Amino acid sequence: MQDTPLSGPPGPTLFVTGLPVDCTNDFCKSIFGQYGIVKDARMLPVLPGKTAAAAVVEMNTADDAKWIVEHVNGNVPQSLTTPVTVSFKFRGFKGKGEKGFGKGFGFGGLDLGGGKGAESGPNPAAAALLQVLVPLVAAVAGGGGGGAAEGGKGAW
Repeated sequence: MQDTPLSGPPGPTLFVTGLPVDCTNDFCKSIFGQYGIVKDARMLPVLPGKTAAAAVVEMNTADDAKWIVEHVNGNVPQSLTTPVTVSFKFRGFKGKGEKGFGKGFGFGGLDLGGGKGAESGPNPAAAALLQVLVPLVAAVAGGGGGGAAEGGKGAW
């Protein structure tokens, strides 16, 4: 498997998209609990106008997470009516307390610019992910600080 910023090295934490907008943490746990022990499932805020939700799901083992990426990604899990997209949590996201995005959130290895060369450009998957994560980070951080573009201590 190629190690890209959005796939990261296989670990127990997954990023899931394509969930129903009314999905709860508990329902998300039950969906992925069919495939192994779920340590935690956190639904991300749904932006206005979006027709699907996203979640961060932490499985008990990296093997359980790997199985889900290989077998559930692109398919319709039992209890749902539409396919979900499942990938490993990208490696560039730093935990709370690290310099980077606003009040202690960083996106270290996330390549938003696509690198050098005429064929490179913005990473659309990264941009879409940031559209989901920016409001979440702002909510967790209490709306203060802001990113570098807003005068905060961001690593942009």
